[in-house]
Order: sequence, then structure tokens, then C-alpha cells
Amino acid sequence: MKKFVKFGYLVLFFYFLTIISYSNDVNAADILISDNTIKAEASVYSEYNGKIQKYDIPVKLNIISNERVENNYSIGYECFFDLTNLLSENMIVPFDSQDGSIYQAGVRAYGTINYDRNVSNGTIKFNSTYGGWEPGNMYYVTDRKIILRSDFGTVGYSFVKYPNSDYFYYSVNSGWIPIYPSSTWSSAGLDTFADVHVYGMGGQQTIHLKILIEQ
Repeated sequence: MKKFVKFGYLVLFFYFLTIISYSNDVNAADILISDNTIKAEASVYSEYNGKIQKYDIPVKLNIISNERVENNYSIGYECFFDLTNLLSENMIVPFDSQDGSIYQAGVRAYGTINYDRNVSNGTIKFNSTYGGWEPGNMYYVTDRKIILRSDFGTVGYSFVKYPNSDYFYYSVNSGWIPIYPSSTWSSAGLDTFADVHVYGMGGQQTIHLKILIEQ
């Protein structure tokens, strides 16, 4: 009987240990407000042997803003792009795992969207967006571009700007628009692009941070 009791305690111990371990691994993007589904993606484009290649790597991006006042939301993400080895599986890594020395070998990209959301009819209204890029000492950034959008092809809303510095802020008034699903032809949220260069060297990589608002 005592053996069964000990075995039962052992099972409970590993059960709670599993719960604790799982909770530590939960991506912060999974704990957002239930009626405000947001996710983020990151990718790098690079020219290799005369061809433009895109590398998509699933990452946990750090939330820098997660606020709600009634139906107004402010959601932001940041990601650290480690560009020391484009073919490494760790080319894009969680920002919160970086220290100062590694930061010098890459670029931090970040962005925030402020918008109102009407849950009953599935529409949103963009109010503003801000963000930017923070390159390490080895790097500099050019050809910046941001797209704040909820569109399907030529239908919907698309706000495109080309920031002339590593920080941007834009106040917008999109009016109420549908939340279009994320697909090849449609998207809702913020895209930021920038070309990254190494001082004294040729070549470049384009980094892309995408913050998606889902239905």
C-alpha cells in the first residue's frame, strides 16, 4: 500500500513539474487579450548567388506594448535579428535572450499599432503607428519602409511610408474597415522593412517584421 501511495505522490510531482515547465515556455504572444488575437512574424531576405532568397524562421518575439482601454488597443512587438550567419538556425532569435555583446552583431526591429476594434462586426480603425530599428555598431540601416494595412488586393486600407530615420511615428485615420485574413493576397496589421548593411562592406540583408491582427 505504501508503495502505491509513494507512486501516487511521484506522479503528482511530475505532473506539477510539467505544468511549471510548460508555463515557462509559453510564448508571450499566446497570452494576449482573448478577443484581440495578435501574432508576429520575422524574416530576412538576402541575395545569394545572384538570387533573392527569403528565410522564414519561427520565433518568439517580445511584446513591448499590450494595453487596452475599453475598445482601444495598443499592441507592439520587438525582435532581434542576429545577422552574423544567415544560414544559421539562430539567424533570428528572441530579443529577450540577447545580451549587449550579441546585440552588436545585429539589428533590433520594433513596432506598435494603436487602433480601435469593434468586436461585434469585426472592424478596426487605425489611429497611429510607431517603431523603428536599432542597429548594432557594425551595421547601418537604409531603405526603410512601413505598411499599415487591412486590405485584400486593391480593396481596403493601405498606409505606406518611407521613414528617413531609424524611428517613425505616424498618426492616421483609416475609418472603420474590415479585418482581412492573413493570406498571400490579404493582410491586416503592420509590416516594417529595412535594408541592413555592414560598414565598409558590400552586400545587404532586408529584415521584415510583421505584426498581424487576426479576425
